[in-house]
Amino acid sequence: MLTSFSKQHLISFISDEQIANDIEKRLLFQAYANYQVPMAKIREYLEVAIANKEHGDFLASTLQQAELIKYEEVAGVIPLVPEVPAVAAQFIGQVAGMTTDVTIDADVAGIAGNVTLIADSITDIDGLIAAWNLANVGNELTLSAGIGTQIPTADIDLAGGADLIPEVPASNPTYDAAVLAFSQTAFSANFKEWLIVAMANREAALEVDALHTALLVTIAAL
Repeated sequence: MLTSFSKQHLISFISDEQIANDIEKRLLFQAYANYQVPMAKIREYLEVAIANKEHGDFLASTLQQAELIKYEEVAGVIPLVPEVPAVAAQFIGQVAGMTTDVTIDADVAGIAGNVTLIADSITDIDGLIAAWNLANVGNELTLSAGIGTQIPTADIDLAGGADLIPEVPASNPTYDAAVLAFSQTAFSANFKEWLIVAMANREAALEVDALHTALLVTIAAL
């Protein structure tokens, strides 16, 4: 929040208290519902107040991007992609050397369960699983169905294991573009000098810059 001293300079700079209030609200990333003045009007006032159309447009565009980001966030139009549970790997069927189907399950869900039991044409399925479990504590396998005394002459591949995919925000091109654009709007040295002159006070202008910098950090962390 601006100090009362800087706020007075902002009001004098804009020549409209309500617009100055709305500029501060946007810099503070307040809820979209708190805004009272449309960006088109703010842009007009900024272009006149800062006495430079390019700089006025730059500051207005910065505030407009922040407004869009806040609107998209608060309105809930950034849906979440639901969590996708982890899946345990499995083998169902038979390979060469076997006569009946078996089911072998990974005890722990995840891609780590996508393993291969190497057949040696001597060891039966029970033995292959026991040897695997002894060598891979925490990633064990279980014969869930079928006859484990069969001796395979071909490797047995467990497949289909997948790691959990956490819930994440869905892609939103409008929001993503606004965040990217805003991340590139740090005040240049030249712009700061224009702002200092326009606000007629270095301290007040630097407070506005500090709020804007803090807003950059906030949005980057979203």
